[in-house]
Amino acid sequence: MKGKNQKRIKIKVKDGYCIAKVKISSDLVVNTNQCDLLSKKYNYGFLKLNSAKRNKMEFTGPKGISLYERLKKPISEYDFFFIVEQLVDVTQKLERIGLSCNNLVLDLKYVFFNEATKELHFIYLPIATPHSSIGVLSFVEQVIYSVKPVETDTKFLSNFSYFIKGLSEFEANKVESYINHINSDIVSVIKKVDLKKNNIMSTAVNNISVKMCVETFDDEPTDLMSDDEKTDLFDDDEPTDLFLNNAQMDLFAESQRNATIVDDESTCLLDDEATALFSDDDEKTDLFDEIQATPYKFPTLIRTLTEEVIRIDKPVFRIGKEENCVDYIVSNNIAISRSHADIISRDGKYFVFDLRSKNKSYINNRVLPAEHEVEIFNGDILKLANEEFLFQV
Repeated sequence: MKGKNQKRIKIKVKDGYCIAKVKISSDLVVNTNQCDLLSKKYNYGFLKLNSAKRNKMEFTGPKGISLYERLKKPISEYDFFFIVEQLVDVTQKLERIGLSCNNLVLDLKYVFFNEATKELHFIYLPIATPHSSIGVLSFVEQVIYSVKPVETDTKFLSNFSYFIKGLSEFEANKVESYINHINSDIVSVIKKVDLKKNNIMSTAVNNISVKMCVETFDDEPTDLMSDDEKTDLFDDDEPTDLFLNNAQMDLFAESQRNATIVDDESTCLLDDEATALFSDDDEKTDLFDEIQATPYKFPTLIRTLTEEVIRIDKPVFRIGKEENCVDYIVSNNIAISRSHADIISRDGKYFVFDLRSKNKSYINNRVLPAEHEVEIFNGDILKLANEEFLFQV
């Protein structure tokens, strides 16, 4: 598929660093001013753009796992909000310097989590036209419904989900206020670490000769990510700047003294399932959109009364009668609550989550407990209060 949202991303870990190579559609233009502004103002929270040539970019950052992999493991309430606050912090940085949050790569498999420091690192694509096919609000919902809580009491997730659903758009300050109310230490820690690390970065940049964020290259015999590429994409001969990793400042001086790249490479950052996405055949498709579609297969509901077909086109799809709070409005039925229930799509399975509705939710006439996910299957009858829907996959 061709279009301005097309992009391909390859990830590899080398010498303790994560290297991301991105190829975007040829009709997108790299904006070097954005790149320069971001590198001067902020480094913490973003992978560093090492080089850009036409529609190909290379980023480096500290070694880590994908956020997708992290959320497959049990997570505490504190760590969950620590992750969300870092997303808030990143969007606030972009807003302060006038850059679009739509240029963030909001994909659980391409947001990186440092297991030692619990820090997140995002890829920001400095392109003239905002590209994102998913908003920050939808990304937060994906995070919420990918979490496997450590605690048996998961009310913190349902309460936060209810709060997020009440926002018409992502408002970083409101989300931060919510987190601050839950645990003010989380916000305080991230702001302090952010300030300290950016001060370290500023000092380092002033005293150490570092390559410019964007370089202009002469034409090379082999494109960075050309389809007929037969050699290793991460050829040791390619120039690669080291990301000035704040958690590894002590290693930076040593890396300057010993600039030789070690031949031994560690394995790919992503697991085998994700690695398979980078096969030769897959490179010919829109990889980013393909990954978005993999975890989420959207079903439909047929409203019995009107025979209307409702496509459940979001990972978390809310049904109710309040126009500003839901994804589908059940009209002409006073028995439906303002926010009645969520339909959740996750890992090829589907669930109904009753939102403490006044007149209950039912699957095949079986009443559902409030604020508990109950799996629903193809052909089941979902009833919200007295309104019936046929669920189909």
